[in-house]
Amino acid sequence: MVTTKMAKSAETPKHHWSSLISSDLHKSFWAAWPHECCGLVRRTGEGGVTFEPLPNVAVSQRQSFEIASQDILRLCRSDETSRYPLVAWIHSHPTADGGCSKADRAGFWVGDHWLWPRMEQGILWLDGQKRLNLSLYAPQKQTADPKVSFSAIL
Repeated sequence: MVTTKMAKSAETPKHHWSSLISSDLHKSFWAAWPHECCGLVRRTGEGGVTFEPLPNVAVSQRQSFEIASQDILRLCRSDETSRYPLVAWIHSHPTADGGCSKADRAGFWVGDHWLWPRMEQGILWLDGQKRLNLSLYAPQKQTADPKVSFSAIL
């Protein structure tokens, strides 16, 4: 994990927290490709962020991801005791775009409630020029067409 200090300016693609961990996101995406990668973004001291890649334990890793329940429990427990909150769950769509799949939508909500109230959901994907992109979905009301809150080429 690499910790990087966050810029103190508006969140544009250049200054959004994703730019601070872009190389880590690239490494995780390409290390897993053609399978889906997954991981977690957490704030650190002095406004930094860090990306923690997590093993994809899904049976069909080319089409889905699953984070081990013990990893989720460990991260949630650490979030309860840490001054540095969890920011986003990240996974990839190695052969699709950054739109939410049916499985993604099912994992965003429990009933009408956003499953991770303080966290964004991020999808890494390749555009037509094979550039890595990140699309983020902030907490929102349940819908068949979730709205992207941030998207950028990394």
